[in-house]
Amino acid sequence: MNKELQEASKILLETVKESKDFVLEQMPAVVQQLILWKRAESVFWIGVGLSVIMVSAIVFILVYKKTWITNPGKCDVFLSVPGALGIASCATFPLSLLFTVCTVSSSLQVWLAPKLFILEYLSRLV
Repeated sequence: MNKELQEASKILLETVKESKDFVLEQMPAVVQQLILWKRAESVFWIGVGLSVIMVSAIVFILVYKKTWITNPGKCDVFLSVPGALGIASCATFPLSLLFTVCTVSSSLQVWLAPKLFILEYLSRLV
Protein backbone atom coordinates (compact mmCIF):
# COMPACT_ATOMS: atom_id res chain seq x y z
CA MET A 1 0.00 0.00 0.00
CA ASN A 2 2.82 2.38 0.92
CA LYS A 3 4.58 1.65 -2.37
CA GLU A 4 1.35 2.41 -4.30
CA LEU A 5 1.01 5.76 -2.53
CA GLN A 6 4.60 6.65 -3.37
CA GLU A 7 4.01 5.65 -6.98
CA ALA A 8 0.80 7.73 -7.15
CA SER A 9 2.45 10.78 -5.56
CA LYS A 10 5.36 10.49 -7.99
CA ILE A 11 2.97 10.45 -10.96
CA LEU A 12 1.04 13.38 -9.47
CA LEU A 13 4.21 15.45 -9.00
CA GLU A 14 5.31 14.75 -12.58
CA THR A 15 1.90 15.77 -13.87
CA VAL A 16 1.99 19.01 -11.86
CA LYS A 17 5.47 19.79 -13.16
CA GLU A 18 4.43 19.16 -16.77
CA SER A 19 1.29 21.29 -16.42
CA LYS A 20 3.33 24.10 -14.81
CA ASP A 21 5.75 24.04 -17.72
CA PHE A 22 2.85 24.06 -20.18
CA VAL A 23 1.24 27.05 -18.47
CA LEU A 24 4.52 28.97 -18.39
CA GLU A 25 5.07 28.30 -22.09
CA GLN A 26 1.54 29.29 -23.13
CA MET A 27 1.02 32.30 -20.86
CA PRO A 28 2.58 34.93 -23.16
CA ALA A 29 0.41 33.79 -26.07
CA VAL A 30 -2.71 33.86 -23.90
CA VAL A 31 -1.94 37.37 -22.66
CA GLN A 32 -1.32 38.60 -26.21
CA GLN A 33 -4.58 37.08 -27.40
CA LEU A 34 -6.48 38.66 -24.49
CA ILE A 35 -5.06 42.10 -25.27
CA LEU A 36 -5.81 41.66 -28.98
CA TRP A 37 -9.39 40.59 -28.18
CA LYS A 38 -10.00 43.56 -25.89
CA ARG A 39 -8.58 45.95 -28.49
CA ALA A 40 -10.85 44.53 -31.19
CA GLU A 41 -13.80 44.67 -28.81
CA SER A 42 -13.12 48.32 -27.99
CA VAL A 43 -12.87 49.25 -31.68
CA PHE A 44 -16.18 47.46 -32.34
CA TRP A 45 -18.06 49.23 -29.54
CA ILE A 46 -16.61 52.62 -30.45
CA GLY A 47 -17.79 52.00 -34.01
CA VAL A 48 -21.26 51.09 -32.78
CA GLY A 49 -21.44 54.22 -30.65
CA LEU A 50 -20.28 56.48 -33.47
CA SER A 51 -22.76 54.84 -35.86
CA VAL A 52 -25.65 55.46 -33.48
CA ILE A 53 -24.53 59.07 -33.06
CA MET A 54 -24.43 59.59 -36.84
CA VAL A 55 -27.80 57.92 -37.44
CA SER A 56 -29.52 59.90 -34.69
CA ALA A 57 -28.03 63.16 -35.99
CA ILE A 58 -29.13 62.39 -39.57
CA VAL A 59 -32.64 61.45 -38.43
CA PHE A 60 -32.89 64.64 -36.40
CA ILE A 61 -31.76 66.80 -39.33
CA LEU A 62 -34.20 65.12 -41.73
CA VAL A 63 -37.07 65.43 -39.28
CA TYR A 64 -36.19 69.03 -38.55
CA LYS A 65 -36.26 69.87 -42.26
CA LYS A 66 -39.54 68.04 -42.80
CA THR A 67 -41.50 69.36 -39.82
CA TRP A 68 -40.19 72.73 -38.68
CA ILE A 69 -38.84 74.25 -41.89
CA THR A 70 -41.39 73.11 -44.48
CA ASN A 71 -44.46 73.34 -42.21
CA PRO A 72 -43.77 76.03 -39.61
CA GLY A 73 -46.57 76.15 -37.07
CA LYS A 74 -48.77 73.67 -38.97
CA CYS A 75 -47.43 70.40 -37.62
CA ASP A 76 -47.99 69.13 -34.11
CA VAL A 77 -44.55 67.75 -33.39
CA PHE A 78 -45.55 65.50 -30.51
CA LEU A 79 -48.37 63.74 -32.37
CA SER A 80 -46.74 63.13 -35.75
CA VAL A 81 -44.49 60.23 -36.68
CA PRO A 82 -41.63 62.47 -37.86
CA GLY A 83 -41.92 64.45 -34.65
CA ALA A 84 -41.69 61.29 -32.60
CA LEU A 85 -38.62 60.24 -34.57
CA GLY A 86 -37.04 63.63 -33.95
CA ILE A 87 -37.69 63.39 -30.22
CA ALA A 88 -36.33 59.84 -30.15
CA SER A 89 -33.17 60.91 -31.96
CA CYS A 90 -32.75 63.80 -29.52
CA ALA A 91 -32.91 61.31 -26.65
CA THR A 92 -30.65 58.79 -28.38
CA PHE A 93 -27.90 61.24 -29.27
CA PRO A 94 -26.69 62.12 -25.74
CA LEU A 95 -27.02 58.52 -24.56
CA SER A 96 -24.94 57.21 -27.44
CA LEU A 97 -22.42 60.00 -26.90
CA LEU A 98 -22.10 59.02 -23.24
CA PHE A 99 -21.75 55.35 -24.22
CA THR A 100 -19.01 56.16 -26.72
CA VAL A 101 -17.08 58.34 -24.27
CA CYS A 102 -17.23 55.60 -21.61
CA THR A 103 -16.08 53.01 -24.15
CA VAL A 104 -13.20 55.19 -25.30
CA SER A 105 -12.05 55.87 -21.76
CA SER A 106 -12.07 52.20 -20.81
CA SER A 107 -10.39 51.11 -24.04
CA LEU A 108 -7.58 53.64 -23.67
CA GLN A 109 -6.21 51.48 -20.89
CA VAL A 110 -6.01 48.48 -23.23
CA TRP A 111 -4.19 50.54 -25.87
CA LEU A 112 -1.88 52.66 -23.69
CA ALA A 113 -1.20 50.50 -20.63
CA PRO A 114 -1.73 46.82 -21.48
CA LYS A 115 0.23 45.57 -18.47
CA LEU A 116 -1.94 47.58 -16.12
CA PHE A 117 -5.00 46.26 -17.95
CA ILE A 118 -3.82 42.66 -17.44
CA LEU A 119 -3.22 43.26 -13.73
CA GLU A 120 -6.67 44.77 -13.24
CA TYR A 121 -8.26 42.03 -15.33
CA LEU A 122 -6.60 39.34 -13.21
CA SER A 123 -7.59 41.11 -9.99
CA ARG A 124 -11.23 41.03 -11.11
CA LEU A 125 -10.98 37.27 -11.63
CA VAL A 126 -9.91 36.62 -8.06
